[in-house]
Amino acid sequence: MKKMGFKLIFTLGICTLLFLAYVLTFYFVLNQVVRPFERTNQFKKHPLRPIYNVAYYPMRKFIANGSSFKSERMEEYYGTLKRPYVIARPEKRHRWLRIETPEQSDILIGFTGNISILRKFDDIEYESYVRVVFGTALTEEHDRFINRLISVEVIELMDDPRIEDNEYSDDKRRAIESRYDNLADKDQICAKKFVSEYKDRVLEHCLQAGYARNIGGGCFHLMPYSVTTAVLDEALNLCSK
Repeated sequence: MKKMGFKLIFTLGICTLLFLAYVLTFYFVLNQVVRPFERTNQFKKHPLRPIYNVAYYPMRKFIANGSSFKSERMEEYYGTLKRPYVIARPEKRHRWLRIETPEQSDILIGFTGNISILRKFDDIEYESYVRVVFGTALTEEHDRFINRLISVEVIELMDDPRIEDNEYSDDKRRAIESRYDNLADKDQICAKKFVSEYKDRVLEHCLQAGYARNIGGGCFHLMPYSVTTAVLDEALNLCSK
């Protein structure tokens, strides 16, 4: 029993020493060999860089992540695919994404990815509405992250069903809400059905377009606010005799 305990302690000690040696050699190679060379020789990689990248991949990822073991950062974008300002050569595993978001922001993102996902991206036509998801990958030239394309899909976006709200005076707004609340049986059934179907269409469009992805509760949180006075007015025009 004592021999087994000694062997276990000995093995743990050896593993600890090997781990410490791995960490110490990483920081030595990084700070005394690779980084000084690449700082003084801009746009050049140290001859040891390819071996260093593979051998010390876990440590490279650790320091690129802010010396943290946090999980991979994921980012999702929706919008209309636009021609980028810079076109990457197809043989290179680097691309540019230019996308116009539902908020009318123009975003340019550089990224990499595996060959199959890059080919899928290359086949998408400009002006398509897309959903793209990015993770992260270590660059081959530096010990930092670059965006990595995880998935891309074209969305056949339905027409925006939202009814534009109008400017109503307080008296007009109260009159419309009062009429809606006091509809007779058949008219009330018709109006409530219209509003319910309207909310369903707005929810479907919101989930497709992704314009509520940064709001707590997402599209479902927006639904109560989607029924405006203009929507009630439309329901009255359709259902009230």
